[in-house]
Amino acid sequence: MDCCLDDCSRDKSTLYKLSFLLFNCRIGGRFSCLFCSHFIETTRKYRRYSLPRSSTAAVRKVALICQSRETTWNSPFQGPGLIFCHSEDKYAFDSKQIGGPVVLKEREEHEETIWKMWYYGRSIGFPSKSNLVDLPTGCIGYATSKDGIHWNRMSGLEEQGSVLAPSRSNEDDFDSAHVGVSDVVLRKIESDLANYNVYHVYYFGGNNAISTVQIASSNDKRKRLDIVGLKMLPGLAISTDGFQFTRIRGDCKDGALLSVAPHKDFDSLYCGWPRVVTLDESHYMMYYHGLDPTRGMFVVGMAVSPDGFSRWRKLGPLRGLGWENDNFSRPGAFDERGWGTRHVIRNPSDPSKWLMFFEAVSRKGIHSIGIATSQDGLTWSRLVDYPILIPGDDQVQDSWDSGAIGCPHAVVQQDNSIWLYYVGFERKEHGGPFRRTGFGLACSEGTDYTRFRKYKDIQ
Repeated sequence: MDCCLDDCSRDKSTLYKLSFLLFNCRIGGRFSCLFCSHFIETTRKYRRYSLPRSSTAAVRKVALICQSRETTWNSPFQGPGLIFCHSEDKYAFDSKQIGGPVVLKEREEHEETIWKMWYYGRSIGFPSKSNLVDLPTGCIGYATSKDGIHWNRMSGLEEQGSVLAPSRSNEDDFDSAHVGVSDVVLRKIESDLANYNVYHVYYFGGNNAISTVQIASSNDKRKRLDIVGLKMLPGLAISTDGFQFTRIRGDCKDGALLSVAPHKDFDSLYCGWPRVVTLDESHYMMYYHGLDPTRGMFVVGMAVSPDGFSRWRKLGPLRGLGWENDNFSRPGAFDERGWGTRHVIRNPSDPSKWLMFFEAVSRKGIHSIGIATSQDGLTWSRLVDYPILIPGDDQVQDSWDSGAIGCPHAVVQQDNSIWLYYVGFERKEHGGPFRRTGFGLACSEGTDYTRFRKYKDIQ
């Protein structure tokens, strides 16, 4: 979840400024940080099981051994749309915040439908430096469902019950400090010996390198901030069960698939939240976004690869939106500060076109979800000039997603309607040290993809 870069009006602690830099929100003439972290050092012994890698039987065995329970949350964190919340286990990797749901709907044995979700989370005692970039990223987790609404966490074999943790063995790796999932591409491998699935998990991560950035203060002076883990880059891991992963090192020396731009381009700070679209076996498109340090705008870029593993080549910002001409800003528009996280799919009603669900950021820091369309995947135009999904009503007591929404992920149903999963952030404090997050679900009104209703609104 990203917010606009804005003037710093108060002299707060460094940690507050870090949160303010990437995730600020104006409320009634004052500034309110969407994430305020308290880092608590804890230790825990983890149980590990020696199981065959990439085995379906192994996954089922783990499911029986490990604790798997339906998600619950404490009132008053509630409201329309909410289907999944942070873990109640204070030692779990996702006990503090969660983000980035990626959902696949699959047919398994005996034509039973199983829903699989990968997401990232950060624990209350996540082992990190105090000035680590303040995001819900940390480790990657896994959950399953029979209906796409009620989810069971599956405790993984990695750090704090995750299925993919930061690379702790080499501090020089791009993902040694924190990681977050952003896409899962399923490839079906068929041969004379066996048929099996391979999950390609595209994720992003940052290491312990310090990035120095400058922001403008209220008196027009520049303030320097040192942030750990801000230089986020995309990576790849593969699995045959979606539960145990093997990292695939990219072409960059730190193992990433892409590197940041050397100058003050839109992706000179980070290349985050990669989403990959497969055109055919020799054409792969990656959408990612960065934060333009000069204008404080979020810009979506594209890279292409012949195999989805290596030789990624940047093509620059998406076309048709004004980013390339430095005139994207539309005063007063819901996306005046640009587009952040996004999900690109074929239009179910017209497969010759693409749809993009994107997280829009307004001048006031309001995060909503918009929709755009494209013929070629590179040149885009807004399908409508207003958001298709907005934060919850702050006038409703304890509305769970009234602070911001983003990280959309679309799942096409049999009738070509779309279920849209997203992340929500509460606006109000409930006496805790940080703002809680959850996952929401909204459903399109048939094939009208400009009209969505939050899950509990349609019951």
